[in-house]
Amino acid sequence: MAAVRFVLLAALALHDEPSLEYVRTITGGAARSGCWLPLRVGLRAPSGFEGIVRASADAGFSVSRHVRVPAGGTSEILLPIVALYEDARVEVALHRGGRDITTRKLDERLEFLGPKELLLLVDPSWGSVDSLRAHELQPPDGRYRLRPFPSESSCWDEADGMGAFEAVDAVLMSQRRAREVSLSLWRSLGGAVWTDRPRIATPAVRFEAIDARVAPLARSDPWSELKRDAAMLFLVIYAFSLFVAGFVTWARRLGIRTLAGALVGTSALFVLGYAVLFPKGDLTVQVHQAIYQSSDGWAVANLHEPRSSQTRPREILFGRLAKPVRAAAPRTTSLEVHLTEDQGSVVRGWRPPDPAWFLTLEPSGPREGGAAADAPPPDAVRRYFARPEGFAVAFAVPETAVAPLAVQAHDLVETRLISAIKLERAR
Repeated sequence: MAAVRFVLLAALALHDEPSLEYVRTITGGAARSGCWLPLRVGLRAPSGFEGIVRASADAGFSVSRHVRVPAGGTSEILLPIVALYEDARVEVALHRGGRDITTRKLDERLEFLGPKELLLLVDPSWGSVDSLRAHELQPPDGRYRLRPFPSESSCWDEADGMGAFEAVDAVLMSQRRAREVSLSLWRSLGGAVWTDRPRIATPAVRFEAIDARVAPLARSDPWSELKRDAAMLFLVIYAFSLFVAGFVTWARRLGIRTLAGALVGTSALFVLGYAVLFPKGDLTVQVHQAIYQSSDGWAVANLHEPRSSQTRPREILFGRLAKPVRAAAPRTTSLEVHLTEDQGSVVRGWRPPDPAWFLTLEPSGPREGGAAADAPPPDAVRRYFARPEGFAVAFAVPETAVAPLAVQAHDLVETRLISAIKLERAR
């Protein structure tokens, strides 16, 4: 009887444990290497659950968010990840109390799209993917081929609000549904919304997690501009103060001891002022910015480069979902991007000299009082941002640059906008 009781108690305990009901992509299994791939994760919690849901693949970082499910309830959350290769192991875990309670792999097999293939999501409100004719998927110009996949539009706006809809190039849905779905950020970046039949399309703006074009943007100067300016100011003030103290003391013939005392006192005051007023912290964040303008609105891409001379792990808070971008694929998974409730993200585990950039997208245009860029954008910046063929570089816009998104860290010295560039979509 004791053995039977033990088995029953164990079964009841397992029944009360939270579980992952499903893990599916919102793209019907379609994926684009290096781009955000939003996952729909279903949870069930007979006894309730509060903890972390974490997803990982092969891009060198995981993505997590806090979730709360009431007792006896179910929930569905959206969690974006990045997959690089066809054999990527996409896995989601429930984490609580310092351990993983359960894990689940992706329910679908990923189908990666080629560079000449455009991802078309078809909402059920329009009809079936099978009703699309072959000539509609191969436009007359022959440059790109549309690849249609079924998808429910109920989660499109949430993915777009994160800035995680970039793998998609066009969507097809009914006119009624098109009036209900916004997709404002994605449409500003060149995404196409159709309500009748597919048309000739060009790729939307997307930023891959592995891109060699970021390598020339790295800055080798270890100094923070703010600290350099402060050090130069203190040096000038110190030299001038020593000169004045020495000149006045010597001119009045007050003696060598008085002169030495004046110089020592001036140095002591300088050291005290330096210790109190010199900028604290070791982390600096430098930003390159691109402002995209189309008939559907504005969108701003910020490419952040953190720099620090200390090698301890850091926690950096960004105002939007941050995607780690590197020039080459990392060997280990060391970063975690944790989503916050206000559409921001906390990057944990960044450790210099890890050459990782962080890209954020926001749906807004130039604002009055924005930060001015240090200099016109170099050619490397143009090559990195001016990738979509539908957009053309208009001009550098330091005078209308958007202030970089809020970046917070306990030892942050400054966030400085290095360059800004504007791109316009041809009408």
